[in-house]
Amino acid sequence: MQINEKLVDGLIQIGFQQYQAQAYIASVILGDATAYQIAKESGVPRAKVYSVLDDLVKMGYLVKIPVKKGTLFRALSPEKTFGKTIQEFISNLEKVKKELIKLEDSKEFRSTETPVMIFNNVTYILDIISEGQFFEAWISEELNFANEVKILLEKQKCKIYNLQSRNILMLIMSAKEAYIITNGANEPIMIKIANKILPQILQIIEKTRGKKDLTPITDESIRILREAPIDNPEDRLKTIITGFDAENEPVLFWGRVEAVSGVFNCSKSCDCFITDSRIIFGSFDGRIFARSLNFINNVKLATNKVLVTFSSIHREEQLAISSSSYSIIINNLLKKYH
Repeated sequence: MQINEKLVDGLIQIGFQQYQAQAYIASVILGDATAYQIAKESGVPRAKVYSVLDDLVKMGYLVKIPVKKGTLFRALSPEKTFGKTIQEFISNLEKVKKELIKLEDSKEFRSTETPVMIFNNVTYILDIISEGQFFEAWISEELNFANEVKILLEKQKCKIYNLQSRNILMLIMSAKEAYIITNGANEPIMIKIANKILPQILQIIEKTRGKKDLTPITDESIRILREAPIDNPEDRLKTIITGFDAENEPVLFWGRVEAVSGVFNCSKSCDCFITDSRIIFGSFDGRIFARSLNFINNVKLATNKVLVTFSSIHREEQLAISSSSYSIIINNLLKKYH
């Protein structure tokens, strides 16, 4: 007898082992049969056929029939046994699905999550929007697929506002994440903002709203992203700090601040990084400053500045970080993690 290999593969995919699948198929074809007959027809080694058949009995696919000269094995009706198997499989699958959804809904921000993710495929961008649950959106008419986006968002009963901006084409918000679409070199780029800094961005957005729903938001009031190209922060840090390990020291924030003064002085703009353990600055002339967040005694927010006090062996050290774009975010992160 030639055993159907596709049928064997199908049984393996639902949990059968190779010999179990072969023996079961042979048993269905033969009807009542001895272990010897099943071994001969299925190709299962005689030394293993009894243990294989016993397993199939325990699994509920075969029954033993005692006879005078020994034992016969009979395959139960595939319609009944597999009907039950399918129901159990679907039931278990639904339970697993519900548990996974619970885990997804209750998960907290993972420290390894990249603060910003970038997408530049329009089809993929539309897929993300259609699958999301967004409650507010600001859209510029300059976005060449604005109408398609609005249709998708209206289905979600998302509030939509006008946006007037030279660089930012759209900002959409959900309970868990925010996306910004800005002009790329050849096509729009969508940037996902990580959960960790979303509350700070919401504070910035809240301040941009006018008294009327349709008050346009302008570039001057919505300053979330620096206009310079955004690099991968981990790769950028590796060029600044030799041996930087992003897996063990995840980056929570990075941006280009306007100036730093105090224990570290940089009168021109420089890169600012906040990891889960340090604040790091990289200046235009190659200088590096880093301090552990554990050494922070105090953080204070002033107009476009964050004033930080570090503890030191002999005296306290002061640091003033000037940034019209990121001061609120830097302030809140340092307060939370120091």
